[in-house]
Order: sequence, then structure tokens, then C-alpha cells
Amino acid sequence: MQFTALAIGVILACVQQDGGMSSTAESATGDSVSRAETLEVESLPSVDGAEFAGYSYGCADEYRFVAQIPEGRDFVRLLLPDTTVTLPHVVSASGARFSDGMFTYWSNDDEALLDMPGRSFTGCISDEGGPGWRNAKARGVRFRAVGQEPGWILDVQADGRIDVEADYGESVYHFPPVEPEVDAGAGRTVHRIQTEAHRATIVIEDEPCRDSMSGWPYEATVTFTLDGREYLGCGRWL
Repeated sequence: MQFTALAIGVILACVQQDGGMSSTAESATGDSVSRAETLEVESLPSVDGAEFAGYSYGCADEYRFVAQIPEGRDFVRLLLPDTTVTLPHVVSASGARFSDGMFTYWSNDDEALLDMPGRSFTGCISDEGGPGWRNAKARGVRFRAVGQEPGWILDVQADGRIDVEADYGESVYHFPPVEPEVDAGAGRTVHRIQTEAHRATIVIEDEPCRDSMSGWPYEATVTFTLDGREYLGCGRWL
């Protein structure tokens, strides 16, 4: 999948029984989350040939999910903790609504409603993982990755520069722009960095990922290797 820039907003679903296209559900296996998270993303990989914008939501009982919507907005893909569901767009008096009669997702501004068999969530709020993510986006960060034990943050700027805070902020690195290697078929982007002082590799894979401490779902799995030391984490496009 290719990562291309695309501007965003926010969305999700209301409770109405509207037919239309049938949904498709893909069960997650093992510890994987269906596909992982994004929010007010300005860049996101294409999925099944369509360019998607992604939105991440937090609901009651710490329930979190992600909505991916293509440019045409004719359907939504919901990345739920245990399954992936695709819903058709249906008419709504306000906001954006998608439903197949069993699952319904409606959003208006930053708030959303999710209804599914056996469970309903109202007042779900779009959440970028905390104010730091919003600030990063405002500063021009295009992709952010985070990891734990020891904690680290990696930001890919819009101009290609890469900033890293490792070991809970004790070590800070600033790398110049490099041309990423994009493998669309494998859903992988690789940044190879070579400076006089350091050698680093950043591998961003389109594989669902959960933060090891918070459990928060992300759309990408990230492996960051710096001078032979490997950091594992999750990330998403902003």
C-alpha cells in the first residue's frame, strides 16, 4: 500500500436499521487487533485500492475502535477489537452514518455512536492518543511512532526530517530527510539513515499493533533500529 497525503476530519455511526449493501466481517486472530488506529490523519495507506482516512475513538469502559473511510465516503471499515466490519453509507439528517442493519456507526464533529449486536456505545470521542498527538500534527509531524520499555517517540516530519526521543527522553536524535523505500505490495515503508555518527533503520508495516502498556490500537507496526539496538512499537499517520 502506498502512503499518500490526504486531509481529514472525523466520523462514526448512529442506530438505525437500514439495509443496502451487506457488511463483511473478518475475525481477528491471536493477539492482533482487527486493523489499528488513526484519527485526524492527513496521510494513510490505501486499502483495497482506495485511499482511506482513519479516525480513532475512545468510548465508555475503555472501548476503542478505528474507522477507515475512503475518499468517496461510500462505505466505512470499522476496526473493532475482535473483528473488522465494512458498512455502506446511508442517508443521515446530520453527520456521517453507515449501517447494515446490524452494525451502525454515526459521527458528527468529534463525537460518534457505535451500535452492534449486544452492545451500544454513545458519546465516543475521537482521540489521537492525547494532546501530544494533536500538537505534533500542528507542528507538521506526518507520522508518529511510540514504544515502551524503555519509552520512545519517533516523528517523521512533513519535510522528511526524523526526530527521535529514546530511553524516556534521555537520548534525542535529529536525522536529515531520506527518501523512503515504499513497497506497496507488502504494505511496508522503510527509512534508511546513515550519518557520520549513527546508522538507523525505520520499518513501518501496515500491520495492526497494540501499545504494550495502554492497549491502544494503532494502524502500523514499527521497528526502529539505532546503531544495532532495536526498538519495537506502534504508529500512525497524522
